Amino acid sequence: MSIKIHQSDLVELLSTAQSSSKPSFRDIQGHYEHEQLHDLQLIKGNLSCREPLLIQSQSEGTTIQLHLVLSGSSRIGTEKKGLLFQKQEQHLLQHADVDSTLYVVGDPAYRFVEINLGQAFLERILAYGDHSLETLFLAKQQGMVVSLSKQSVAGHPAISAIIQELVRNPFLGTLRALYLESKVMELLIWQAAGLPKPITDVRVSLKDRDKLYHARELIRQHIKTPYTVAQLAKLVGMSESSLKRGFKTAFGNTIFGYLYELRMDQARILLHDNRYSVAEVAYQIGYQHSQHFSAAFKRRFGYLPSQHMFL
Repeated sequence: MSIKIHQSDLVELLSTAQSSSKPSFRDIQGHYEHEQLHDLQLIKGNLSCREPLLIQSQSEGTTIQLHLVLSGSSRIGTEKKGLLFQKQEQHLLQHADVDSTLYVVGDPAYRFVEINLGQAFLERILAYGDHSLETLFLAKQQGMVVSLSKQSVAGHPAISAIIQELVRNPFLGTLRALYLESKVMELLIWQAAGLPKPITDVRVSLKDRDKLYHARELIRQHIKTPYTVAQLAKLVGMSESSLKRGFKTAFGNTIFGYLYELRMDQARILLHDNRYSVAEVAYQIGYQHSQHFSAAFKRRFGYLPSQHMFL
């Protein structure tokens, strides 16, 4: 059994203290905040209900939206089919003249943040001429909701920190808008940097390419507590030897070499933030001993992590 409600009715229900006259809506709890900040539209929501919700909405024209899932899960479509949103994911979506239904499991609560990107903001991004950023906005499909890009936040403390800073925006007026814009830019940069580069080497069979992409994504999501090669091979359905050989051929690095580079790049970002000690950074990326981390960091960048703030 599910509850059907139009988005406009849901917004009105959650934006006021009054209870709904419809008995089926009285179980819906939460809050909904809407804010227009220059070229960005910020929406924060928290939905909880005893029964699943079917939220109906319409889009006019083409809209680019950054959708961040803080807890719970939902799906654009039906309970079993459609575009799935899960906890600790960020999606870049294109809505194009479409009537859509968002299926939300009401328990646990679905907490989300949406940022609709205005045309002027998009034009400023594309004016940089960066290929990775341009690639984020390449989809041209019409009449549907398209996922332009998806990124897991799990295992990325820097991205989690940006999202928390965005939600807790402490400023007012123009500074509030500029702060939000800077955080959205940071999230888009992370998303662009995480785009998978296509495997073009003819020595990698077509049937193995999806498995290798999957293996690489699993490594990215678990840099703190990584899988062993045996576990990784089992998860993607390859033998250990085929996985190691295929990964090196496809991505030009060994599995452990790729993990090492991910960890060190993540460490440098965390150190640049100046909120974590060397020991805390080491722990965040999966090192039990900070001295081992310091040696690995110096091997990668040529200086100790304790020296990073002085560069």
